[in-house]
Amino acid sequence: MNKSGLKQRNDLQLGEPPQGGEETTQELSEDEAHILQLIFARAPLAKILNEVCSALNCQIGNVVSVVTLSDGDRFSAAETAHSAVTFGLFGFFSTDIADESGKLVATLDLYSSVSRTPTPNELQWIARAVTLAAIAFARRAETAGEHNTRTCSDRSKQEFEPSQSATVN
Repeated sequence: MNKSGLKQRNDLQLGEPPQGGEETTQELSEDEAHILQLIFARAPLAKILNEVCSALNCQIGNVVSVVTLSDGDRFSAAETAHSAVTFGLFGFFSTDIADESGKLVATLDLYSSVSRTPTPNELQWIARAVTLAAIAFARRAETAGEHNTRTCSDRSKQEFEPSQSATVN
């Protein structure tokens, strides 16, 4: 258990999609494809993480998942855990989300309406969600790096040519 009282397991391995019927596997794949499209379309990180949590919540059922950024604000994570208990939710699972270098970038916490532990299939879904979140963080880091390396010198060499006449009606 971690400080917020959630069960924690950091040795999740990305595996095959959970077996439980073709429909379940197909739904998960559609969710993953949608999230990957958002990631590579450079959607805002908050939107991507919300989609990851929503897909996970629907897949497992009777859970609420929350991603807390590791910006040093542990008070926010503690507040969330306290609020969950206040609303009758139980700590279900917690795991770290790390970047490519292994640095902690966020934590995924799941709360359940009943006190129980995750099944092996649910652990696989959680691992897939963590992987998607990690890809989103990596993409954000790439994008930030691209913005930092761009210069205005190329733009200043180009002449401004409006494609249409610049009139206002």
